[in-house]
Amino acid sequence: MKTLLMPKVETCDATDCAYNVEGVCHTMAINVAGPTPTCNTYTPGESKAGIEFIVAGVGSCSMKDCVYNEHLECTQENVHIAGKGDQTLCNSYTQR
Repeated sequence: MKTLLMPKVETCDATDCAYNVEGVCHTMAINVAGPTPTCNTYTPGESKAGIEFIVAGVGSCSMKDCVYNEHLECTQENVHIAGKGDQTLCNSYTQR
């Protein structure tokens, strides 16, 4: 049986997201969904959220056309999130 670890969100440029503290996402897991590879966990706000010692992972990804997508799970070791607001995109997305 193959063991797959949840990919970590290595960096996040969405500084206006409540879960982002100095480029680190502090939610348990993000979800990436389409039609563009958007971080659906993005939550705008100045009040910070999440748990300080947690670094987010990728909980699910519906981008079936990504080379790292296997049965709606991300198989990339680490991902990078870029942008702000409605344009917070997974920069690790690579179309097949």
